[in-house]
Amino acid sequence: MPTRFARRGLHMRRLSGSGLLVGGLLALLLILAWPAAHAPASFPGKNGRLAIQSDRGTEGTQIFTVNPGGGGIQQLTHTSNYVTLPAFSRSGDRIAFTEIVDDGSQQAGDIFVMRSDGSHQRNLTKDPSSDYSPSFSPDSKKILFESDGTGNDQIYLMNADGTHQHRIIRSSHDDDDPVFFPSGRKIAFTRYAGGSSEIFTARLDGTHQRQLTDNSRLDYYPDVSPNGKLIAFNEDVSDQNPELFVMRSDGSHKQRLTHSSPRREFDATFSPNSRKIAFDSAPTGQSGDYDVFAMRADGTHVHTVLDGPSSDYVADWARK
Repeated sequence: MPTRFARRGLHMRRLSGSGLLVGGLLALLLILAWPAAHAPASFPGKNGRLAIQSDRGTEGTQIFTVNPGGGGIQQLTHTSNYVTLPAFSRSGDRIAFTEIVDDGSQQAGDIFVMRSDGSHQRNLTKDPSSDYSPSFSPDSKKILFESDGTGNDQIYLMNADGTHQHRIIRSSHDDDDPVFFPSGRKIAFTRYAGGSSEIFTARLDGTHQRQLTDNSRLDYYPDVSPNGKLIAFNEDVSDQNPELFVMRSDGSHKQRLTHSSPRREFDATFSPNSRKIAFDSAPTGQSGDYDVFAMRADGTHVHTVLDGPSSDYVADWARK
């Protein structure tokens, strides 16, 4: 059951409306047991490298990049902290990500940025709140992110250098998973309310909020195609059976892409040419060993990108 910070393991916490952190040890165990990657929107262009998080190294879960065919794996971060949710800038020369720091009394996330080779890492938020899920604007000048500074998760915007941080959507609910549309004037996000979760869109100033999904199932993790025509997302078909769906950007023509029960599929990210989708998958009931797959945007021609004993979670697809 998914959600943002510790991702899957804290989903029921989000639906019940309790606080973000559930105790240091428990949160850490949940983080390590469940994937923590979600795909920010890709940008139009030729298909470049995939950003993933993986425990395949010797330093715990770190951020890597890999070719779409599975070769050329490069480790970018080397830290004792938990790092997650990498997101490319449009130019592909920068990656924003979340780093979770445990000071002994609590765990909190901050938004960092680095060059795409892993150098020049810099903390952009530096506050006691938990900040996470960065997403670059199409012009690379702004970054969307989530923060729990008000007591529940809200969506914020800042300049790409960390200045002018401000909340853009005000609600009494948890609003998560923000991603830009390619116009840069509109966003998609997940709203957790009343024991459910639905996909919404809004203008960048928080106005014109529109609910796109409305059913008894949980819908979450939207990703907007680079051509702006489609939104891929997760839906819980049944308990412990999340599958990938796609719909038009106005919420119409919903289509199921994966039919792989008893496996779980998460974290769809469009390729820059909008023709493919990368995602991660694991057997139902298994806490680790996620693998990365890719398929055509209509759900056909599924193939493996990364597999093996490590847990690999796709997060974003860079343009070339």
